[in-house]
Amino acid sequence: MTVHIPLEIVIKIFTLATRRRNDAASWIRLSRQTYTLFERLLYTKVVLLNENIASTFVKCYRLRQAHIEALPPTTAMLMGDGIKYNTIIDVLSLCKDITNLCIVSRDSDNILPDLTSINHILDTLPLTALSLIINSSLTRSSMVMANTFAKLTHLEIDDEGLLCRLDMSAFHQLTHLALWTDLSDRRLYLPRLVNRLLQLATLKVLVFRAKGHRSCARSMEYHGILDRRIVIAPSKVFAWDHFGQGSMLLWELADETTNIPGPNHRKHRCFSNSTFENRFRDLMAVPRVRQRDVDRELVHTLLFTRPGIPPETIWIRNDSSDDSREEEITDDDKEEDSTDEVIDENSPSDDAEDG
Repeated sequence: MTVHIPLEIVIKIFTLATRRRNDAASWIRLSRQTYTLFERLLYTKVVLLNENIASTFVKCYRLRQAHIEALPPTTAMLMGDGIKYNTIIDVLSLCKDITNLCIVSRDSDNILPDLTSINHILDTLPLTALSLIINSSLTRSSMVMANTFAKLTHLEIDDEGLLCRLDMSAFHQLTHLALWTDLSDRRLYLPRLVNRLLQLATLKVLVFRAKGHRSCARSMEYHGILDRRIVIAPSKVFAWDHFGQGSMLLWELADETTNIPGPNHRKHRCFSNSTFENRFRDLMAVPRVRQRDVDRELVHTLLFTRPGIPPETIWIRNDSSDDSREEEITDDDKEEDSTDEVIDENSPSDDAEDG
């Protein structure tokens, strides 16, 4: 006797069973009923972590164009480190429906010379969310990208000098802004610059992605900057999972943090690396890591004991409290708290790959 399973149940089963792109790719020809599901999983949100994956994606996309009249739109994309400039142009020229774009490129050989070098492509996309972790400054010359910026509601950029150069009049719809800085640069006149950002009428959330939680918090408290829209967030970047889950997680966590009744740590609002990672893990149904409410800074420092004896290199663990003390740091702590990686190699994506 033939058993007919409702399509909705079939879709839920395959969604739960599929955590890797390879699985979805191998099952896309399973049946016509499930083809649309796997096609959506593979192409709606795309994660290209390196040059090899990105160039393969371009080849596959062009082959599909030759055989399929109307391709499903790709609306979100992450492009990882080491992807060549020409490949970036090829990808963005093919995927014309992207509304959420993240480019992570800190490879000095492949770095984008300036945002204006991809302006002719970005300007044609219906972008509302843009994340640029590319070691490239948003200079005044980049303001020719006015059309691109005018459409954005969410912007993240790692230019620490952005506060000095940003012309906020270019952003007509910006509600969420994330900057990579700990606000400790003495060349910045902090109160005036931050207040200028907060005066943007549309701005609801201002995130500082700080390697130094302690220094960022103290700088804000010293200058009396206690606006509820400001959130201190981790500087560690977790890659989206294989199907683009978590593409808006930074902004979701920032919104949740600004909506709490009062500061959740001392006089400011923040969320930690473990909070960030655990939310990714929840999306992928993998075990959580140990939860910490506040990130600790782990830094090398020299400990001088007695004259004539060489100093000893030790780890100092700090948080944003008034007290800092030397503690024994385990290898697990160093790995968990390290902020040197651009995309965390121990992100939930890798757990899913092994599972």
